[in-house]
Amino acid sequence: MFSSKHLPVFRPLTPPLPHRKPCGEACNPQIQSPFLSQLPPEVRNEIYYYVFTGAAQEVNNAKSHPLSLLLTCHKINHEAVNLAFHTFTFPVAPNFKSSYLALRNKTLHLSAEQTSAITALSYDRGNEYISSVGDVPNVLTNAILLLPTLKRFEIHIRKGHKSQQEAHHSPLLVGHTFRDPSRDAVEKYAPTWFDYKTLRAIASGQAYSWQEGQKWRVEWPQLASSFFHCIDGRDMYGERCWTPYMGSEAVNSVRGVHMCVCGCGEVCWLSADLIQETGRRICVDTQFYGTYKRTKSFEEQLANHKIRLLPGVKPLPVTEGPSGGNVGVTSIAHDADQEYWDGIRRRNWKLDALWRGCWKRVRSKDGGVNEDGSMSAE
Repeated sequence: MFSSKHLPVFRPLTPPLPHRKPCGEACNPQIQSPFLSQLPPEVRNEIYYYVFTGAAQEVNNAKSHPLSLLLTCHKINHEAVNLAFHTFTFPVAPNFKSSYLALRNKTLHLSAEQTSAITALSYDRGNEYISSVGDVPNVLTNAILLLPTLKRFEIHIRKGHKSQQEAHHSPLLVGHTFRDPSRDAVEKYAPTWFDYKTLRAIASGQAYSWQEGQKWRVEWPQLASSFFHCIDGRDMYGERCWTPYMGSEAVNSVRGVHMCVCGCGEVCWLSADLIQETGRRICVDTQFYGTYKRTKSFEEQLANHKIRLLPGVKPLPVTEGPSGGNVGVTSIAHDADQEYWDGIRRRNWKLDALWRGCWKRVRSKDGGVNEDGSMSAE
């Protein structure tokens, strides 16, 4: 967790607020301002809350910053600074390292009241590989230690080819790894980098050795959703098992459920809670932002792997259901007969299928046997 190789650089979007003594009863009432003289404090607090707060959302490059409102006048700073620190999500720059001392030094200019009022941080990893997220649990752990009222931590990742690496994790035996539907669901829908390398790194004590009575556990709110189901079935050995399933209808309906960024068609769980034995709870969210346009060279690499669909000869009787190997994606099944498979083999120049097809055609011309092998009526 501690690092001395490089001095971390933390660049807030606006310079720190200037040191000033809190104004007492003699603070200028600013009667010339309609905002301060005509609006009641309750309405002003609503406006402050609207400016400072914000849920996990796509990052923009706007030059304006909500905290700049605190620099407009002394009175606004005096009455809104604590609300701002309590509601605003403070960003941690992508070039910020995970040193505990660096984070502490960058917050020394804040008063004890301001430090205790911070409830949310966001950490932007830019377009780096998400498979190497060792700094994320360290940044979050240090924030937990330094900010006693931290309640939300957001991980921002820019969409791109790098961020798709290990974006989604599927175990070797999908849905039957632990024979526990809840654990199997997390194994199936939660990315490895988010579950194992971030959340479990904190809960298991890898990022910091928590004392007795202060240890953490991970809770997934998706498991309590009505969109989460367990499909009763049999495994490859014929034993009864329950396969976890959550469809795409859960997106935008269940917290932290998104379509996987890798394009596999599965949903992905990108939000969970860290719960301490003391009762402290921290929500950890992930947000992908920006647009991703494949380069020409990358498209050329995929050219030979693209599938082209052609119109069929006749409609086939099909049935819908969950796919067998990757439950969660709706599948369409067709119970094909022997002639169907022989037709595919003949198109692939399989000699046994070619001879069977020729033999059936010869027999059908004799009037004794149909092409499907059945006897024709005289």
